[in-house]
Amino acid sequence: MTFLPVLERELRVGARRPGTFWVRTASAASAYGILMWLWVSRAFSGGGFQDGSELFGSLSLLLLSYALLVGLGETVDSISEEKREGTLGLLFLTDLKGYDVVAGKLAATSLTSIYGLFATVPVLAIPLMLGGVTSGEFWRMVLLLVVTLVFSLSVSIFCSAVSRSEARARLAMAACLLLFELGIPALEYWFLPKPVLGMPAIFISPSSWMTFKIVPDLLYRSNANAFWGSLGLLHGISWVFLMAASLAIGRTWQQRPESAAALKRRQTATNWSSGESHERVVYRRSLLEKNPYYWRAGRARWVLGAVLGTLGVFGLFWFWLWMQDPSGMLERVTFVFTSTLLHFFLKIWWTAQAVRPMNKDLREGAFELLLSTPLTVHDFVRGVFLALRRNFGWAIIIVLGADSIMMLHATVVERGIGSETTWMLIWFSAIIAFVLDLFSLAWLGMWLGVKSKKSFRPFLGTILRILVLPWAVYLGMVTILGLFRAPFLPLNSPEMAVRFWLGIIVAIDLYYIWWSRKNLLQHFRSIASEQFDRGKIARAA
Repeated sequence: MTFLPVLERELRVGARRPGTFWVRTASAASAYGILMWLWVSRAFSGGGFQDGSELFGSLSLLLLSYALLVGLGETVDSISEEKREGTLGLLFLTDLKGYDVVAGKLAATSLTSIYGLFATVPVLAIPLMLGGVTSGEFWRMVLLLVVTLVFSLSVSIFCSAVSRSEARARLAMAACLLLFELGIPALEYWFLPKPVLGMPAIFISPSSWMTFKIVPDLLYRSNANAFWGSLGLLHGISWVFLMAASLAIGRTWQQRPESAAALKRRQTATNWSSGESHERVVYRRSLLEKNPYYWRAGRARWVLGAVLGTLGVFGLFWFWLWMQDPSGMLERVTFVFTSTLLHFFLKIWWTAQAVRPMNKDLREGAFELLLSTPLTVHDFVRGVFLALRRNFGWAIIIVLGADSIMMLHATVVERGIGSETTWMLIWFSAIIAFVLDLFSLAWLGMWLGVKSKKSFRPFLGTILRILVLPWAVYLGMVTILGLFRAPFLPLNSPEMAVRFWLGIIVAIDLYYIWWSRKNLLQHFRSIASEQFDRGKIARAA
Protein backbone atom coordinates (compact mmCIF):
# COMPACT_ATOMS: atom_id res chain seq x y z
CA MET A 1 0.00 0.00 0.00
CA THR A 2 1.27 3.50 -0.82
CA PHE A 3 2.49 5.48 2.18
CA LEU A 4 0.05 8.31 2.98
CA PRO A 5 -2.14 7.71 -0.13
CA VAL A 6 -4.69 10.41 0.74
CA LEU A 7 -1.92 12.96 1.13
CA GLU A 8 -0.43 12.02 -2.24
CA ARG A 9 -3.79 12.30 -3.96
CA GLU A 10 -4.58 15.69 -2.41
CA LEU A 11 -1.16 17.04 -3.37
CA ARG A 12 -1.67 15.96 -6.99
CA VAL A 13 -5.16 17.45 -7.11
CA GLY A 14 -4.01 20.68 -5.46
CA ALA A 15 -1.08 21.07 -7.83
CA ARG A 16 -3.44 20.94 -10.82
CA ARG A 17 -6.08 23.23 -9.33
CA PRO A 18 -6.20 26.66 -11.07
CA GLY A 19 -6.92 28.37 -7.77
CA THR A 20 -3.53 27.28 -6.45
CA PHE A 21 -1.74 29.32 -9.08
CA TRP A 22 -3.91 32.37 -8.53
CA VAL A 23 -3.46 32.22 -4.75
CA ARG A 24 0.32 32.22 -5.15
CA THR A 25 0.12 35.13 -7.56
CA ALA A 26 -2.29 37.11 -5.41
CA SER A 27 -0.25 36.51 -2.25
CA ALA A 28 2.99 37.70 -3.83
CA ALA A 29 1.28 40.70 -5.43
CA SER A 30 -0.41 41.65 -2.14
CA ALA A 31 2.86 41.44 -0.20
CA TYR A 32 4.62 43.52 -2.84
CA GLY A 33 1.79 46.08 -2.84
CA ILE A 34 1.93 46.40 0.96
CA LEU A 35 5.70 46.83 0.83
CA MET A 36 5.47 49.53 -1.83
CA TRP A 37 2.67 51.31 0.01
CA LEU A 38 4.72 51.37 3.22
CA TRP A 39 7.64 52.85 1.29
CA VAL A 40 5.64 55.47 -0.63
CA SER A 41 3.50 56.55 2.33
CA ARG A 42 6.58 57.04 4.48
CA ALA A 43 8.29 59.01 1.72
CA PHE A 44 5.32 61.38 1.25
CA SER A 45 4.91 61.89 5.00
CA GLY A 46 8.22 63.74 4.96
CA GLY A 47 10.24 60.94 6.55
CA GLY A 48 11.56 57.95 4.69
CA PHE A 49 13.41 54.81 5.66
CA GLN A 50 17.08 55.04 6.49
CA ASP A 51 17.44 51.34 5.70
CA GLY A 52 15.29 48.26 5.13
CA SER A 53 14.94 47.20 8.78
CA GLU A 54 11.60 48.96 9.37
CA LEU A 55 10.14 47.65 6.13
CA PHE A 56 11.37 44.16 7.00
CA GLY A 57 9.89 44.33 10.49
CA SER A 58 6.49 45.62 9.33
CA LEU A 59 6.09 43.04 6.58
CA SER A 60 7.37 40.25 8.85
CA LEU A 61 4.77 41.17 11.47
CA LEU A 62 1.95 40.97 8.91
CA LEU A 63 3.16 37.62 7.57
CA LEU A 64 3.52 36.23 11.09
CA SER A 65 -0.07 37.22 11.87
CA TYR A 66 -1.21 35.47 8.68
CA ALA A 67 0.73 32.30 9.54
CA LEU A 68 -0.68 32.24 13.06
CA LEU A 69 -4.33 32.78 12.08
CA VAL A 70 -4.44 30.65 8.93
CA GLY A 71 -5.61 27.64 10.95
CA LEU A 72 -8.92 29.39 11.67
CA GLY A 73 -9.86 28.92 8.01
CA GLU A 74 -11.23 25.75 6.47
CA THR A 75 -8.81 23.42 8.29
CA VAL A 76 -10.52 23.83 11.66
CA ASP A 77 -13.78 22.40 10.26
CA SER A 78 -12.36 19.79 7.90
CA ILE A 79 -12.78 16.68 10.09
CA SER A 80 -15.69 17.94 12.22
CA GLU A 81 -17.70 18.51 9.04
CA GLU A 82 -17.15 14.90 7.99
CA LYS A 83 -18.39 13.82 11.43
CA ARG A 84 -21.59 15.84 11.13
CA GLU A 85 -22.31 14.47 7.67
CA GLY A 86 -21.57 10.89 8.76
CA THR A 87 -18.99 10.26 6.01
CA LEU A 88 -15.87 9.96 8.16
CA GLY A 89 -16.60 6.36 9.07
CA LEU A 90 -16.51 5.34 5.40
CA LEU A 91 -12.80 6.15 5.29
CA PHE A 92 -12.10 3.71 8.11
CA LEU A 93 -13.77 0.87 6.21
CA THR A 94 -10.56 0.83 4.14
CA ASP A 95 -6.98 0.21 5.25
CA LEU A 96 -6.49 3.90 6.05
CA LYS A 97 -5.13 4.82 9.45
CA GLY A 98 -5.78 7.90 11.51
CA TYR A 99 -2.60 9.62 10.36
CA ASP A 100 -3.56 9.00 6.71
CA VAL A 101 -6.85 10.85 7.16
CA VAL A 102 -5.24 13.68 9.16
CA ALA A 103 -2.48 14.18 6.58
CA GLY A 104 -4.96 14.12 3.70
CA LYS A 105 -7.34 16.59 5.32
CA LEU A 106 -4.46 18.84 6.25
CA ALA A 107 -3.19 18.88 2.67
CA ALA A 108 -6.64 19.38 1.15
CA THR A 109 -7.50 22.42 3.26
CA SER A 110 -4.14 24.11 3.76
CA LEU A 111 -2.21 23.63 0.53
CA THR A 112 -3.16 27.02 -0.88
CA SER A 113 -2.26 28.72 2.42
CA ILE A 114 1.18 27.10 2.39
CA TYR A 115 1.77 28.09 -1.22
CA GLY A 116 0.60 31.62 -0.46
CA LEU A 117 3.05 32.02 2.41
CA PHE A 118 6.01 30.71 0.43
CA ALA A 119 5.12 33.04 -2.45
CA THR A 120 5.72 36.02 -0.15
CA VAL A 121 9.25 34.95 0.84
CA PRO A 122 10.95 36.63 -2.18
CA VAL A 123 9.11 39.87 -1.36
CA LEU A 124 10.36 39.62 2.21
CA ALA A 125 13.91 39.57 0.83
CA ILE A 126 13.55 42.97 -0.91
CA PRO A 127 14.54 44.96 2.24
CA LEU A 128 17.85 43.05 2.17
CA MET A 129 18.91 45.17 -0.79
CA LEU A 130 18.19 48.38 1.15
CA GLY A 131 20.58 47.48 3.93
CA GLY A 132 19.99 47.22 7.66
CA VAL A 133 18.85 43.59 7.38
CA THR A 134 21.28 40.68 7.50
CA SER A 135 20.87 37.32 5.81
CA GLY A 136 20.71 35.69 9.24
CA GLU A 137 17.71 37.81 10.21
CA PHE A 138 16.00 36.98 6.93
CA TRP A 139 16.42 33.21 7.22
CA ARG A 140 15.49 33.18 10.90
CA MET A 141 12.28 35.02 10.03
CA VAL A 142 11.49 32.59 7.20
CA LEU A 143 12.07 29.65 9.54
CA LEU A 144 9.83 31.21 12.19
CA LEU A 145 7.06 31.75 9.61
CA VAL A 146 7.21 28.11 8.51
CA VAL A 147 7.21 26.77 12.08
CA THR A 148 4.33 29.10 13.04
CA LEU A 149 2.30 27.97 10.01
CA VAL A 150 2.83 24.31 10.91
CA PHE A 151 1.88 25.03 14.53
CA SER A 152 -1.33 26.82 13.54
CA LEU A 153 -2.40 24.05 11.18
CA SER A 154 -1.55 21.33 13.73
CA VAL A 155 -3.63 22.95 16.46
CA SER A 156 -6.43 23.49 13.94
CA ILE A 157 -6.57 19.87 12.78
CA PHE A 158 -6.48 18.64 16.38
CA CYS A 159 -9.40 20.86 17.39
CA SER A 160 -11.32 19.59 14.37
CA ALA A 161 -10.55 15.96 15.23
CA VAL A 162 -11.91 16.21 18.78
CA SER A 163 -14.97 18.33 17.92
CA ARG A 164 -18.21 17.69 16.09
CA SER A 165 -19.51 21.25 16.12
CA GLU A 166 -17.83 23.87 13.96
CA ALA A 167 -18.36 26.59 16.56
CA ARG A 168 -16.70 24.50 19.27
CA ALA A 169 -13.77 23.69 17.01
CA ARG A 170 -13.16 27.37 16.24
CA LEU A 171 -13.57 28.33 19.88
CA ALA A 172 -11.09 25.65 20.95
CA MET A 173 -8.65 26.82 18.27
CA ALA A 174 -8.90 30.43 19.44
CA ALA A 175 -8.46 29.35 23.07
CA CYS A 176 -5.30 27.37 22.19
CA LEU A 177 -3.81 30.33 20.33
CA LEU A 178 -4.54 32.65 23.24
CA LEU A 179 -3.00 30.15 25.67
CA PHE A 180 0.24 29.72 23.76
CA GLU A 181 0.63 33.28 22.53
CA LEU A 182 -0.52 35.21 25.62
CA GLY A 183 -1.21 32.90 28.55
CA ILE A 184 2.05 30.97 28.83
CA PRO A 185 4.29 34.02 28.13
CA ALA A 186 2.37 35.97 30.81
CA LEU A 187 2.91 33.16 33.34
CA GLU A 188 6.61 33.03 32.45
CA TYR A 189 6.91 36.76 32.87
CA TRP A 190 5.32 36.74 36.32
CA PHE A 191 6.92 33.62 37.80
CA LEU A 192 10.37 33.37 36.19
CA PRO A 193 13.24 35.52 37.46
CA LYS A 194 13.27 38.97 35.91
CA PRO A 195 16.26 40.10 33.82
CA VAL A 196 18.48 43.01 34.76
CA LEU A 197 17.18 46.53 34.35
CA GLY A 198 17.21 47.90 30.84
CA MET A 199 17.05 44.46 29.16
CA PRO A 200 13.88 42.98 27.63
CA ALA A 201 12.41 39.84 29.16
CA ILE A 202 13.57 36.90 27.00
CA PHE A 203 12.41 33.38 27.87
CA ILE A 204 12.17 30.04 26.10
CA SER A 205 8.47 30.13 25.26
CA PRO A 206 6.11 28.34 22.82
CA SER A 207 5.01 31.72 21.49
CA SER A 208 5.61 33.01 17.98
CA TRP A 209 5.45 36.61 19.19
CA MET A 210 8.08 36.04 21.88
CA THR A 211 10.33 34.29 19.37
CA PHE A 212 9.78 37.12 16.87
CA LYS A 213 11.39 39.53 19.33
CA ILE A 214 14.69 37.60 19.14
CA VAL A 215 14.96 37.59 15.33
CA PRO A 216 17.02 40.86 15.06
CA ASP A 217 20.75 40.41 15.43
CA LEU A 218 20.88 42.85 18.34
CA LEU A 219 18.95 40.46 20.58
CA TYR A 220 19.88 37.23 18.85
CA ARG A 221 23.58 37.52 19.71
CA SER A 222 22.89 37.33 23.45
CA ASN A 223 19.76 35.13 23.27
CA ALA A 224 20.51 32.56 20.57
CA ASN A 225 19.68 29.67 22.90
CA ALA A 226 16.31 31.23 23.73
CA PHE A 227 15.51 31.61 20.01
CA TRP A 228 16.34 28.05 19.04
CA GLY A 229 14.79 26.69 22.23
CA SER A 230 11.52 28.51 21.58
CA LEU A 231 11.52 27.48 17.95
CA GLY A 232 12.22 23.83 18.82
CA LEU A 233 9.56 23.85 21.54
CA LEU A 234 6.97 25.32 19.17
CA HIS A 235 7.78 22.75 16.50
CA GLY A 236 7.70 19.90 19.01
CA ILE A 237 4.27 20.96 20.25
CA SER A 238 3.08 20.95 16.63
CA TRP A 239 4.04 17.28 16.28
CA VAL A 240 2.32 16.49 19.57
CA PHE A 241 -0.91 18.01 18.26
CA LEU A 242 -0.59 16.10 14.98
CA MET A 243 -0.06 12.77 16.75
CA ALA A 244 -2.91 13.52 19.16
CA ALA A 245 -5.20 14.28 16.21
CA SER A 246 -4.21 11.00 14.51
CA LEU A 247 -5.04 9.04 17.67
CA ALA A 248 -8.23 10.95 18.43
CA ILE A 249 -9.79 10.69 14.99
CA GLY A 250 -10.07 6.90 15.22
CA ARG A 251 -11.86 7.15 18.56
CA THR A 252 -14.14 10.14 18.10
CA TRP A 253 -15.69 9.60 14.67
CA GLN A 254 -18.48 7.39 16.03
CA GLN A 255 -21.50 9.11 17.57
CA ARG A 256 -21.98 7.18 20.79
CA PRO A 257 -25.12 7.48 22.93
CA GLU A 258 -24.83 10.11 25.63
CA SER A 259 -24.74 9.12 29.26
CA ALA A 260 -27.32 10.27 31.76
CA ALA A 261 -24.89 12.80 33.19
CA ALA A 262 -24.17 14.23 29.72
CA LEU A 263 -27.89 14.52 28.97
CA LYS A 264 -28.42 16.30 32.28
CA ARG A 265 -25.61 18.75 31.54
CA ARG A 266 -27.05 19.44 28.09
CA GLN A 267 -30.50 20.06 29.55
CA THR A 268 -29.03 22.41 32.16
CA ALA A 269 -27.16 24.33 29.46
CA THR A 270 -30.33 24.56 27.35
CA ASN A 271 -32.38 25.83 30.30
CA TRP A 272 -29.70 28.38 31.13
CA SER A 273 -29.35 29.72 27.57
CA SER A 274 -32.96 29.42 26.35
CA GLY A 275 -35.04 29.21 29.52
CA GLU A 276 -37.28 26.49 30.88
CA SER A 277 -39.61 24.54 28.60
CA HIS A 278 -42.66 26.71 29.31
CA GLU A 279 -40.55 29.86 28.79
CA ARG A 280 -39.35 28.54 25.44
CA VAL A 281 -42.95 27.90 24.38
CA VAL A 282 -43.98 31.48 25.19
CA TYR A 283 -40.87 32.88 23.52
CA ARG A 284 -41.38 30.76 20.38
CA ARG A 285 -45.03 31.82 20.11
CA SER A 286 -44.12 35.52 20.37
CA LEU A 287 -41.52 35.21 17.61
CA LEU A 288 -43.73 33.11 15.31
CA GLU A 289 -46.52 35.67 15.51
CA LYS A 290 -44.23 38.38 14.15
CA ASN A 291 -42.44 36.33 11.51
CA PRO A 292 -42.06 32.53 11.17
CA TYR A 293 -38.43 32.76 10.10
CA TYR A 294 -37.74 35.17 12.96
CA TRP A 295 -37.98 32.21 15.31
CA ARG A 296 -35.43 30.16 13.37
CA ALA A 297 -33.00 33.06 13.09
CA GLY A 298 -33.41 34.44 16.61
CA ARG A 299 -34.24 31.48 18.84
CA ALA A 300 -30.74 31.52 20.41
CA ARG A 301 -31.60 33.80 23.33
CA TRP A 302 -28.07 33.69 24.75
CA VAL A 303 -26.68 35.91 21.96
CA LEU A 304 -28.29 39.05 23.40
CA GLY A 305 -26.87 38.39 26.85
CA ALA A 306 -23.46 37.49 25.44
CA VAL A 307 -23.22 40.70 23.41
CA LEU A 308 -24.29 42.94 26.29
CA GLY A 309 -22.10 41.00 28.72
CA THR A 310 -19.06 41.43 26.49
CA LEU A 311 -19.73 45.17 26.25
CA GLY A 312 -20.04 45.28 30.03
CA VAL A 313 -16.69 43.56 30.51
CA PHE A 314 -15.12 45.94 28.00
CA GLY A 315 -16.61 48.91 29.88
CA LEU A 316 -15.29 47.67 33.22
CA PHE A 317 -11.84 47.17 31.73
CA TRP A 318 -11.91 50.68 30.24
CA PHE A 319 -12.98 52.08 33.64
CA TRP A 320 -10.11 50.23 35.32
CA LEU A 321 -7.65 51.72 32.81
CA TRP A 322 -9.17 55.16 33.46
CA MET A 323 -8.52 54.75 37.18
CA GLN A 324 -4.89 53.90 36.42
CA ASP A 325 -4.38 56.80 33.98
CA PRO A 326 -7.25 59.35 34.07
CA SER A 327 -5.68 61.88 31.73
CA GLY A 328 -4.41 59.34 29.20
CA MET A 329 -7.77 57.60 28.83
CA LEU A 330 -9.49 60.92 28.06
CA GLU A 331 -7.21 61.86 25.19
CA ARG A 332 -8.55 62.02 21.64
CA VAL A 333 -6.29 59.26 20.38
CA THR A 334 -7.59 56.94 23.11
CA PHE A 335 -11.18 57.80 22.17
CA VAL A 336 -10.52 56.96 18.51
CA PHE A 337 -8.92 53.63 19.44
CA THR A 338 -11.80 52.77 21.81
CA SER A 339 -14.46 53.60 19.23
CA THR A 340 -12.65 51.65 16.49
CA LEU A 341 -12.37 48.59 18.74
CA LEU A 342 -16.06 48.71 19.67
CA HIS A 343 -17.15 49.14 16.05
CA PHE A 344 -14.95 46.28 14.87
CA PHE A 345 -16.20 43.96 17.62
CA LEU A 346 -19.85 44.59 16.79
CA LYS A 347 -19.30 44.30 13.03
CA ILE A 348 -17.60 40.91 13.34
CA TRP A 349 -20.28 39.46 15.62
CA TRP A 350 -23.07 41.04 13.54
CA THR A 351 -21.66 39.46 10.37
CA ALA A 352 -21.44 36.02 11.95
CA GLN A 353 -25.09 36.19 13.04
CA ALA A 354 -26.21 37.52 9.64
CA VAL A 355 -24.52 34.67 7.76
CA ARG A 356 -25.50 31.89 10.16
CA PRO A 357 -29.33 31.39 9.80
CA MET A 358 -29.66 30.89 6.04
CA ASN A 359 -26.29 29.17 5.72
CA LYS A 360 -27.18 26.72 8.49
CA ASP A 361 -30.57 25.95 6.93
CA LEU A 362 -28.86 25.39 3.58
CA ARG A 363 -26.31 22.96 5.05
CA GLU A 364 -28.90 21.08 7.10
CA GLY A 365 -31.37 20.80 4.20
CA ALA A 366 -34.10 22.77 5.99
CA PHE A 367 -34.87 24.88 2.91
CA GLU A 368 -36.54 21.86 1.31
CA LEU A 369 -39.31 22.23 3.89
CA LEU A 370 -39.19 26.02 4.23
CA LEU A 371 -39.55 26.62 0.50
CA SER A 372 -42.70 24.46 0.41
CA THR A 373 -44.46 26.92 2.74
CA PRO A 374 -46.14 30.22 1.74
CA LEU A 375 -43.12 32.16 3.05
CA THR A 376 -41.74 34.71 0.60
CA VAL A 377 -38.18 35.90 0.19
CA HIS A 378 -39.12 39.11 2.00
CA ASP A 379 -40.23 37.00 4.98
CA PHE A 380 -36.84 35.27 5.16
CA VAL A 381 -34.94 38.56 4.95
CA ARG A 382 -37.22 40.32 7.43
CA GLY A 383 -36.82 37.43 9.89
CA VAL A 384 -33.05 37.73 9.82
CA PHE A 385 -33.18 41.50 10.31
CA LEU A 386 -35.61 41.11 13.22
CA ALA A 387 -33.22 38.66 14.87
CA LEU A 388 -30.28 41.01 14.32
CA ARG A 389 -32.24 43.93 15.76
CA ARG A 390 -33.19 41.93 18.83
CA ASN A 391 -29.67 40.63 19.49
CA PHE A 392 -27.72 43.80 18.68
CA GLY A 393 -30.19 46.68 18.97
CA TRP A 394 -29.29 47.69 22.53
CA ALA A 395 -25.59 47.13 21.89
CA ILE A 396 -25.68 49.46 18.86
CA ILE A 397 -27.48 52.12 20.89
CA ILE A 398 -24.88 51.81 23.66
CA VAL A 399 -21.97 52.08 21.21
CA LEU A 400 -23.47 55.08 19.41
CA GLY A 401 -24.13 56.71 22.77
CA ALA A 402 -20.52 56.11 23.80
CA ASP A 403 -19.39 57.62 20.48
CA SER A 404 -21.47 60.72 21.10
CA ILE A 405 -20.18 61.15 24.65
CA MET A 406 -16.56 60.77 23.55
CA MET A 407 -17.10 63.18 20.65
CA LEU A 408 -18.67 65.86 22.85
CA HIS A 409 -16.09 65.47 25.59
CA ALA A 410 -13.16 65.68 23.19
CA THR A 411 -14.70 68.65 21.36
CA VAL A 412 -15.79 70.73 24.36
CA VAL A 413 -13.30 69.76 27.08
CA GLU A 414 -10.22 68.22 25.52
CA ARG A 415 -7.89 70.13 23.21
CA GLY A 416 -5.79 67.85 21.11
CA ILE A 417 -4.95 66.87 17.59
CA GLY A 418 -6.62 68.87 14.79
CA SER A 419 -9.25 71.56 14.80
CA GLU A 420 -12.74 71.16 16.22
CA THR A 421 -14.25 71.03 12.73
CA THR A 422 -11.91 68.22 11.71
CA TRP A 423 -12.65 66.34 14.91
CA MET A 424 -16.43 66.56 14.43
CA LEU A 425 -16.06 65.50 10.80
CA ILE A 426 -14.07 62.42 11.81
CA TRP A 427 -16.66 61.33 14.37
CA PHE A 428 -19.69 61.90 12.16
CA SER A 429 -17.96 60.07 9.30
CA ALA A 430 -17.14 57.13 11.57
CA ILE A 431 -20.75 56.90 12.78
CA ILE A 432 -22.14 57.05 9.22
CA ALA A 433 -19.66 54.39 8.08
CA PHE A 434 -20.56 52.20 11.08
CA VAL A 435 -24.30 52.25 10.36
CA LEU A 436 -23.85 51.73 6.61
CA ASP A 437 -21.41 48.87 7.23
CA LEU A 438 -23.96 47.08 9.40
CA PHE A 439 -26.59 47.16 6.63
CA SER A 440 -24.15 46.08 3.92
CA LEU A 441 -22.68 43.32 6.11
CA ALA A 442 -26.19 41.95 6.77
CA TRP A 443 -27.32 41.96 3.12
CA LEU A 444 -24.08 40.57 1.73
CA GLY A 445 -23.76 38.03 4.54
CA MET A 446 -27.22 36.64 3.81
CA TRP A 447 -26.56 36.37 0.09
CA LEU A 448 -23.14 34.71 0.44
CA GLY A 449 -24.52 32.44 3.17
CA VAL A 450 -27.19 31.14 0.80
CA LYS A 451 -24.65 30.54 -1.98
CA SER A 452 -22.11 28.49 -0.01
CA LYS A 453 -22.44 25.29 1.99
CA LYS A 454 -19.37 26.31 3.97
CA SER A 455 -19.87 28.58 6.96
CA PHE A 456 -16.48 30.29 7.09
CA ARG A 457 -16.23 31.25 3.41
CA PRO A 458 -19.28 33.56 3.33
CA PHE A 459 -18.21 35.10 6.64
CA LEU A 460 -14.69 35.78 5.41
CA GLY A 461 -15.93 36.95 2.01
CA THR A 462 -18.28 39.45 3.65
CA ILE A 463 -15.56 40.80 5.94
CA LEU A 464 -13.08 41.19 3.09
CA ARG A 465 -15.55 43.00 0.80
CA ILE A 466 -17.03 45.39 3.36
CA LEU A 467 -14.29 46.00 5.92
CA VAL A 468 -11.02 45.37 4.05
CA LEU A 469 -11.78 46.41 0.46
CA PRO A 470 -12.60 50.09 1.23
CA TRP A 471 -9.32 50.56 3.07
CA ALA A 472 -7.38 48.85 0.28
CA VAL A 473 -9.03 51.11 -2.32
CA TYR A 474 -8.45 54.22 -0.20
CA LEU A 475 -4.79 53.51 0.50
CA GLY A 476 -4.15 52.48 -3.09
CA MET A 477 -5.79 55.57 -4.59
CA VAL A 478 -4.07 57.91 -2.15
CA THR A 479 -0.73 56.33 -2.99
CA ILE A 480 -1.29 56.53 -6.75
CA LEU A 481 -2.58 60.11 -6.61
CA GLY A 482 0.35 61.02 -4.42
CA LEU A 483 2.80 59.56 -6.91
CA PHE A 484 1.30 61.69 -9.67
CA ARG A 485 1.03 64.73 -7.39
CA ALA A 486 -2.69 65.16 -8.07
CA PRO A 487 -3.63 68.75 -7.17
CA PHE A 488 -7.27 67.92 -6.40
CA LEU A 489 -6.30 65.64 -3.52
CA PRO A 490 -4.16 67.58 -1.04
CA LEU A 491 -2.55 64.86 1.09
CA ASN A 492 -1.88 67.38 3.86
CA SER A 493 -5.59 68.24 4.30
CA PRO A 494 -7.24 66.04 6.97
CA GLU A 495 -10.74 67.18 6.01
CA MET A 496 -10.26 66.16 2.37
CA ALA A 497 -8.77 62.81 3.41
CA VAL A 498 -11.74 62.05 5.70
CA ARG A 499 -14.29 63.00 3.02
CA PHE A 500 -12.45 60.90 0.45
CA TRP A 501 -12.39 57.91 2.83
CA LEU A 502 -16.09 58.28 3.65
CA GLY A 503 -16.99 58.57 -0.03
CA ILE A 504 -15.26 55.28 -0.83
CA ILE A 505 -17.00 53.49 2.06
CA VAL A 506 -20.43 54.87 1.12
CA ALA A 507 -19.97 53.90 -2.54
CA ILE A 508 -18.86 50.34 -1.76
CA ASP A 509 -21.53 49.80 0.91
CA LEU A 510 -24.36 51.08 -1.27
CA TYR A 511 -23.19 48.96 -4.19
CA TYR A 512 -23.11 45.75 -2.16
CA ILE A 513 -26.47 46.53 -0.53
CA TRP A 514 -28.01 46.97 -3.99
CA TRP A 515 -26.21 43.96 -5.47
CA SER A 516 -26.99 41.59 -2.59
CA ARG A 517 -30.61 42.69 -2.30
CA LYS A 518 -31.17 42.25 -6.03
CA ASN A 519 -29.65 38.75 -6.02
CA LEU A 520 -31.51 37.68 -2.91
CA LEU A 521 -34.90 38.79 -4.18
CA GLN A 522 -34.41 37.39 -7.69
CA HIS A 523 -32.35 34.22 -7.21
CA PHE A 524 -32.97 33.14 -3.61
CA ARG A 525 -35.35 30.28 -4.39
CA SER A 526 -33.33 28.96 -7.32
CA ILE A 527 -30.06 29.01 -5.36
CA ALA A 528 -31.58 27.53 -2.20
CA SER A 529 -33.31 24.71 -4.10
CA GLU A 530 -30.35 23.96 -6.39
CA GLN A 531 -28.94 21.34 -4.03
CA PHE A 532 -32.17 19.31 -4.20
CA ASP A 533 -32.20 19.46 -7.99
CA ARG A 534 -28.62 18.16 -8.07
CA GLY A 535 -29.60 15.35 -5.71
CA LYS A 536 -32.53 14.34 -7.94
CA ILE A 537 -30.32 14.35 -11.02
CA ALA A 538 -27.70 12.22 -9.28
CA ARG A 539 -30.31 9.68 -8.09
CA ALA A 540 -31.84 9.50 -11.55
CA ALA A 541 -28.41 8.90 -13.09
